[in-house]
Amino acid sequence: MLRFKKRICSVALILAMLVSLLTVVPVSAVAASASGITDAAGWFESAYAEWTPISGADSYNAYISEESASQWTAIDAELIRSYSGYYRVDAVGLKAGSYLIKIVPVIGGSESTESTLVTEALTVSA
Repeated sequence: MLRFKKRICSVALILAMLVSLLTVVPVSAVAASASGITDAAGWFESAYAEWTPISGADSYNAYISEESASQWTAIDAELIRSYSGYYRVDAVGLKAGSYLIKIVPVIGGSESTESTLVTEALTVSA
């Protein structure tokens, strides 16, 4: 009888582990609101955006803001990376909420604000 109970508990634990592995956590992947942004999403305490290079840009500055706020905070340049055919920025250490990421190309040493890209709202989870 004890052996039967142990076997039942083992099977129940295995099933619980399998269900937890198959559980999908929703992530807010959002289509970009501006041309040039190819992907953007929020995740656990972070958000990212990917975009195609803008003609003439020497580099990029990136900023993040809570959707309801009007103040932008600069994202460290080390978190802006170049890959084959696209760029990516990651904002980390965010509290739960809704955020926007703004990407501004730097052309000739100054920001080209007329070429600014902004994501749609990205939902970040705790």
